[in-house]
Amino acid sequence: MTTSRLGRFEGAPRFGPWLPRRRLIDAFERLQPSGIFVCAPSGYGKTYLAAQYAHMNEFDAVIWVSCGSRALTGGAVLSQLISATIDHSKSRFPAKFALPPMQSPASDLLVILRDAFRHGWISQNTCFVLDDLCLAGAGAEISLLLHLVEQESEDSVLLVTSRGDDRMSGEGGSGLGSGFFEVGIADLRMTQEESMALVGLLVGSDEHDAQLEQVARQGMGHVALLSVLAKRLALGSVGRPRGDTDLSALLLRLADHQSGASTHELLYALALMGNLSSAESKKLGLELDLGCAEAISDRIPLVTVVATGLGGSFVLTAHALAQEVFGSRRFRSLLNSVTDARIRDGCVSLLEARGDFDRVIELLFLDQSTERCLDWLEVNGSAMVRNGLRLPLKAALDAISMELLVTRPSLLLLSAEIDLDTYDRQASLVKATAAQGIAECEGDLQASAQALMLIARNYMDDSSPLRAAETFEKLLSLPETAVSRELEATAVAFMTTFSALLLDESAYTAALTRARERLDDMASCPETTARLLSQIGTASFLMGNIFEARVHLQQAYALSGVSTGLRAMIVGNYATMLAETGSAEYALEVINEALEITRDCGLDLCHATYSAAMGTIQFGLTGESRYLEFSAQSAARLAAAGDRVAEVLVRLQRVMMLRAQDRVSEAVVEIERSLERDVTSESPYLRCFVDTELAACLLCIDDLVEAEARTVRTREICTQERGAQHLLRAELVLAEIARRKGMMDEALVCVSRQKDYLLSGNANWLVGMYARSFPHLLGMIASVLGPDRIPAHMLKMLVGHHIEDSLSAAREHLEEDAWRVLARRVLGDGESQARIEALATAPICRVRLFGGFELTVGSRRVSEREWAKRKARLLFATLVLKEGRETPREQLYEHLWPEMDETSSRNNFYVIWSSMKAVLSPGLGKSTPCPYMSSTGGVCRSNPDLVRSDTQEFDELYREARKARGDGDVEGAVSAFERLAEIYRGELLPGDIYEEWFVEDRDRYRHDFGDAMLAAGDMLAAKGDSAGASRLLRKAIGADPWREDLYQAILRLQIAAGQRSAAVETYFSCRSRLVEDLGLDPSAETVRLYEQVLSMEDCATEGEFR
Repeated sequence: MTTSRLGRFEGAPRFGPWLPRRRLIDAFERLQPSGIFVCAPSGYGKTYLAAQYAHMNEFDAVIWVSCGSRALTGGAVLSQLISATIDHSKSRFPAKFALPPMQSPASDLLVILRDAFRHGWISQNTCFVLDDLCLAGAGAEISLLLHLVEQESEDSVLLVTSRGDDRMSGEGGSGLGSGFFEVGIADLRMTQEESMALVGLLVGSDEHDAQLEQVARQGMGHVALLSVLAKRLALGSVGRPRGDTDLSALLLRLADHQSGASTHELLYALALMGNLSSAESKKLGLELDLGCAEAISDRIPLVTVVATGLGGSFVLTAHALAQEVFGSRRFRSLLNSVTDARIRDGCVSLLEARGDFDRVIELLFLDQSTERCLDWLEVNGSAMVRNGLRLPLKAALDAISMELLVTRPSLLLLSAEIDLDTYDRQASLVKATAAQGIAECEGDLQASAQALMLIARNYMDDSSPLRAAETFEKLLSLPETAVSRELEATAVAFMTTFSALLLDESAYTAALTRARERLDDMASCPETTARLLSQIGTASFLMGNIFEARVHLQQAYALSGVSTGLRAMIVGNYATMLAETGSAEYALEVINEALEITRDCGLDLCHATYSAAMGTIQFGLTGESRYLEFSAQSAARLAAAGDRVAEVLVRLQRVMMLRAQDRVSEAVVEIERSLERDVTSESPYLRCFVDTELAACLLCIDDLVEAEARTVRTREICTQERGAQHLLRAELVLAEIARRKGMMDEALVCVSRQKDYLLSGNANWLVGMYARSFPHLLGMIASVLGPDRIPAHMLKMLVGHHIEDSLSAAREHLEEDAWRVLARRVLGDGESQARIEALATAPICRVRLFGGFELTVGSRRVSEREWAKRKARLLFATLVLKEGRETPREQLYEHLWPEMDETSSRNNFYVIWSSMKAVLSPGLGKSTPCPYMSSTGGVCRSNPDLVRSDTQEFDELYREARKARGDGDVEGAVSAFERLAEIYRGELLPGDIYEEWFVEDRDRYRHDFGDAMLAAGDMLAAKGDSAGASRLLRKAIGADPWREDLYQAILRLQIAAGQRSAAVETYFSCRSRLVEDLGLDPSAETVRLYEQVLSMEDCATEGEFR
């Protein structure tokens, strides 16, 4: 059998001789469930049963995760399972495969397992075991995991064991929902026959006698209790001792009566350690060979020994129940205080060597020995930070009162640093300020310097660079003996960054010079060297010198021996820089590394920032709106944590992406939220960033005056050496303003001033986003640089319809040969010549019919007043809706002029045809045919190569989604449905002039949209994304508020999530629409769902979907 390596287990653990639980195993084999849930308190043999099942069945693979009964989130459980799966099949998974962000919805994690099945990365006959799982917070994800296993593999099994609670293990069920075969206390309790067999196995007797029968009866089917009683029988003590009312008492009595002092010490150490190797026992001064260990295992229940190799090495392991008993105060009373302290100190050292700091801290607090804990944290805290163990360290420090912390300034500073790293900035500043005050009073200049460093960093992160500068200057003015070389170099490193935020060129140059000098001095200190390189790179990025940023961040990225927190920052910044240059594929690899580091070491908000960067990179590659959710979620988390600077930077990147999707009103909202954060007053960098992005949005809504005023202000502040990217933004906006004013020479001058910067490739992503918003920019850039010199990564940022829009607009700025060179570079060699020829004929005509009529020809938006004749617009919309299919003229005559004869209708037709042609192609001669519409041979049609409509895209996506769903491609279907939801902005051609013309098509699209959202909702719910399902269903209800099955689908989601209040609200919304608008009562199914809602308790969770 192939097994996975996980912790100290190899696949399913082996426990030596066991009694086969044939009754349960046979039931599993007979029923063949995909999910098995075993729930009971400690000591009922849950893990034994799971291991037996895994070993006794012919699985190709066993993926075993020991959860340790800790309260893990569903995402954490799935991440552990995926890690174990990857570890098992490393050779099959892609070489650079990385887990998604830890904030990812369960659906993203489950997709990995789905793909693992589909690509053959793991076997179709796999047993997944989640042992000792605490269901709190993970139940929903485990149910979804089972659903996936059932869908993807008929032969695989998910087996979950849990200690549960009264509700879970009683009649109330597991809380996991349907699908699991549940095994509870009653099932696990051994029969009298099984009990006798187990006792006989443990005492080495297969004979039926009165003593075996007595012990089996007294054990009451409880596996651990039977083990204890069997040990007593083997040692010659028959019967259950009077006064023992529980298993713990029996274990204590057995250990007390049957063991000497050395065994007591060993059991105590074992309880503290969980498991103990022979080598570790020697370090504790416990001389123990394999024979003695086996003798203890024979005498003491729930303690097992496993030989691990030659030379008599072994590992002793204690059951969780035995750990509780032998670590209890009652058992410790068997030891004297000196021995107790010696063993605990020794175990602390051993656990430190293991890196099990959670258990170390637990031991230190065992006797509420706060002083010992403080001593230990003073010595080891910094090492924990370097190794990325912030969360257990923060938990320990948070458990210590402020009154005690102030007696240990070094710990106060450490706590302030942890708070800063975990974005508890208010607490960090309070502690750092207190530490600085104490240090000054005590004359401790070194502690004062460290405190000033933390205070300055707090000011930097809070967008107060001037206060940060003052604090850094105060730090650097301290005597040289007070400021270590490393601390002084770190201060200089940070000064380069805040001088960049101030756009203070002279201060930046001075700080950069000092930082480079410190680089030579710090060659032997990788941590400080990495900090210097990282801050120089970040400052260079802020100033717009991307080449300099890349050099320094690349050097920092290559360094080893760097603490995890600093490593995460370097990797994330390096990925961001790569994304800006358009090196998207490499940037994705690097950002995945940053996400993995921050997920593992508790840097949640860094993780949120890098999640936004991941979305930005993916959006650049695909243009898909779903990647905007990354930045939306990250901005919300950063706002909640109070990290104003990071939040604003994420929002401003989001502004560019929203504007590229023509979602200008949403982009303006993001700018307003950025201004509310009040981060621009002290930071010219952020002020210029906000100004230029607001100017670009104002330009989109034709407010040229205000847009020009804001960009001119930015151009006055920024230079090529100071805020170069902001200057580029300003020049691009001013170029587009000049073009719209008809001042093409001035527009090209604006672009020419940025020629060198554009050629450098330093801002490929930025230029790509601006070109998506303003299609004429590509032609102007090509005119200045030459079409063959535009950086390839810049052209790669044009995707989808932006390619055609930009190339169509570029015809106004380039000669024919130059335009064709540009077209070939943008489209690539794989594109057909026909597409280039079509674009060469005329610009693309884009039509929106959903939610209102909109027409854009190339980059020219046609206003309503340009349609001189109402029926010219009706004729155009009719032919667009036919999507290139021929329509007889007589049919149009009857449609447009039903009361007229054919001659009069024909004359009117020629008039409105000419009017339509003038709108589409102004200045086109009367004898020149319209490139977008044709009327020959008695039939009319649109040109599908040049006329693109949202209805055409809707139909294509709808077909694509249905096919993908039929093929079992859930991801492809959901992606198509999501894009369809973006396209359907509302009713087809609403408004009086269209009201009677398109009733049939309007009803069809509304119905198809509802069906699509219903299907998408089902698939998203099955993937665990209930919020996403609800969002799409709500959008469908907005389009068709009388469709009852949509309300029913949302009710089912809310019932499954325990959202009683929201479900009641949904029901009455449905009922109101039906009764008041249609005079109908809700159907029997809706009423049944409502009755189910009324029987619920409201237990809505955070992120309730409504």
